Amino acid sequence: MNTYDDAVWHYEEVYSAGLPPENASTHIGIFLTWCILNNQTSDGLNEDFEDDILLVKSRELTGGDFLINNLTERLLSADLTDAGNGFAADYYRSGNGDSEFTKQFSGYINDYKRILAPTIRNGNAYKVENSWSNYDMISVVIDQRFQEWKQYSKKQNSQFR
Repeated sequence: MNTYDDAVWHYEEVYSAGLPPENASTHIGIFLTWCILNNQTSDGLNEDFEDDILLVKSRELTGGDFLINNLTERLLSADLTDAGNGFAADYYRSGNGDSEFTKQFSGYINDYKRILAPTIRNGNAYKVENSWSNYDMISVVIDQRFQEWKQYSKKQNSQFR
């Protein structure tokens, strides 16, 4: 089981900026929200947290709050479908341009900062609010990246046959 991200990894930067610890989960939660709303979460996650999954789908609970309340602030490979894991491995985990996919397109963290950091003073990405309006802003880009990733994956798989 792989860990894609863990809020603990971001605490030092969050604390040094004088922000509350839950801000370390916002970027993870926004990606998780996209996974939930696009049926990229595993059967196990869906079964274990069925009520809260429904709350996210009805926009009564943010993915950030879901992550904090249910997943100890970590996004794991066990939380996602096979396609969700493939996408997360290429787009989310390799978010700083260190995968072939992100070299061609972009990674999640780069997209997150480009879309959401300008909405807050001094561009500190940890100040981005855990909100549905922020999710709505970046979800369009994640949707686009997912379509690009599907085409990219199809092309990569055909090259190895």
